[in-house]
Amino acid sequence: MIEADSILTVQIRSNMEFLGKILAWVFGPKAAQCALILATNESGSGSPERMTRESWNRFLDRLADMTAIICGDILAGVIREHGQLASTGVGY
Repeated sequence: MIEADSILTVQIRSNMEFLGKILAWVFGPKAAQCALILATNESGSGSPERMTRESWNRFLDRLADMTAIICGDILAGVIREHGQLASTGVGY
């Protein structure tokens, strides 16, 4: 189970970095970082290292909702699609 948790943590970190790059391109780096922090705080995990698959899904929903308000549904859809975790059974 520890190995599965480690894989999930790496995947979450990788996805968060990728989403941060997308958002930095649109919002600028500081606003992108603030959006990631806010979505992380609202996910219930408090930090990327403590995220579970469920809190990642809440994080992704919050981030996509913020993006939709600022940029519209198309970019929010990109965030949702590219933020999905692989369905490897990890975390179940």
